[in-house]
Amino acid sequence: MFRFKQFTVIQDKAAMKVCTDSCLFGSLINANECHSILDIGSGTGLLSLMLAQKYPKAKITAVEIDPEASINARENIENALPLSKNISFVEADIKTFKEDHLQKYDLIISNPPFYQQYLKSPKDKKNIAHHNELLTFSDLIDAILKLLAPNGQVWILLPPFEMSRFESICLLKGLLAQEMFSIKHNSEKPPIRMVARFSEQKNTVVTTEVINIHEKDNKTYSERFMNLLRDYYLIF
Repeated sequence: MFRFKQFTVIQDKAAMKVCTDSCLFGSLINANECHSILDIGSGTGLLSLMLAQKYPKAKITAVEIDPEASINARENIENALPLSKNISFVEADIKTFKEDHLQKYDLIISNPPFYQQYLKSPKDKKNIAHHNELLTFSDLIDAILKLLAPNGQVWILLPPFEMSRFESICLLKGLLAQEMFSIKHNSEKPPIRMVARFSEQKNTVVTTEVINIHEKDNKTYSERFMNLLRDYYLIF
């Protein structure tokens, strides 16, 4: 169980637990004009709950394929009322969901499965959460393009190598990077994650901001990190 200032995340059944990079991802997402949000692969519902706190007027749809993670997500959403009154949870494969739903979303977010040719865990649900055999990057981008509203934006969290692959496929399909964030443990370490904002808008200059989780001592949180998570973490 992970307690935040306005909600609690129960995660005993989910393969993917609350982690620093996913919390940082949720805090970085900036879409002030959004009225409808789609969370693809919502897991425990963490990101949907963070965005419900940030954008209380937005209608959020959280989609998760794993039945056990779905149990946690439903419980977390129910327990977060009235914060989560605008969250709808759907247990489904996004490839099926995109064919069955006509709604378009102003904001689509995802922390997708990303491992390609790595050794798999003996636990099937971890394989689903980490490996992209059930949802390839191409599948995900096709779903995004089908469900994205005109002038909508997409936020994605991936490791650096996988983000470069994802961006290349996006480019072929007409989805263009607008903004990048490079996440590091500290300034002396290589990036561990990338957060990117995409849209169909053309002729933009992509900017990249480096965000260090810790200072050089690797113990003290950086000022930037604390400011981003101040609305969520109890310790700040």
